[in-house]
Amino acid sequence: MYVLKSDRNAPGQLLGNQALVLPPSHQLGGFNAISNTKDAPWRWVCSIYVSFPKKVYPAGISRGNRSAKDARFGTGVLISPRHVLTVAHNILGLDSRNRRIEPSRIEISPGRNDAKFRPNQFGTYRHRRYFIPQKFSQRATSHQGAPFDIALIELRSKPGNKKKLGWWGRESDSALRRVTGTFRAHLKTRQVCIAGYPYSKDSEEFTEYSTPAGLPYHDFGYVHSLYPNMLTYCAWGESGMSGGPVWIENKSSGQRYLVGIHQGRNLFASGTRQGTLLRPNVIDWLKAKVGSSLRVV
Repeated sequence: MYVLKSDRNAPGQLLGNQALVLPPSHQLGGFNAISNTKDAPWRWVCSIYVSFPKKVYPAGISRGNRSAKDARFGTGVLISPRHVLTVAHNILGLDSRNRRIEPSRIEISPGRNDAKFRPNQFGTYRHRRYFIPQKFSQRATSHQGAPFDIALIELRSKPGNKKKLGWWGRESDSALRRVTGTFRAHLKTRQVCIAGYPYSKDSEEFTEYSTPAGLPYHDFGYVHSLYPNMLTYCAWGESGMSGGPVWIENKSSGQRYLVGIHQGRNLFASGTRQGTLLRPNVIDWLKAKVGSSLRVV
């Protein structure tokens, strides 16, 4: 993998007609770790651990050179007091006979900031249930699910109600953005930020990347291409970051708009990554599951 160096820009350069500006401690200059996950939006980025009753491959996407595993790590983003948005291939598996395998356990750690997967400053929470779009489920065994690769995890408790945690949308300067046709065209001129927990940055020496890093990493880059339900971008990302937030920032308003969910490497354009757009039908699907705590603009 490599990064398109021509798409690297110093913080503060133009982001469409606005500048991308982050707090001084979080300046983006490449693929960097977030040292303080108590700040927004990093505290809403979740480390996800999923266990299965048997070894499985990710559903709905190409297996590539992946090996079957009975546990998987990924990333998500807290969008309500008890709901985490991620990708479906993080939580649904296929066995060697291409049969659908449900997860036996899902654990969520918002703002994780440690070397190993264990309860952290905001705690670790079990899932109550999860939701996957029907169009992804229908394509789970065909490896054609990328345009619909999104999932919603409902937790047993409501960690977002903790005063120091919150969620993406609780604060007035953050929201989910309904990517309409008009706004979709606007994204062509913008840079997007991504964040997640990559396997390769594990602080311990695990030869098979059995756990992800204990800190979230981030990068940013210009949008490369747009498709009906997806976007690609020139930002660095690695295994373990799937399900992380894809967002844009506006200097003048201070707003962070969540516009997509990171999927992984784009197989058709070397050096780029891809994500699922929050199109109007996706937003409507989320609102039906989450309710009034979902803040959408």
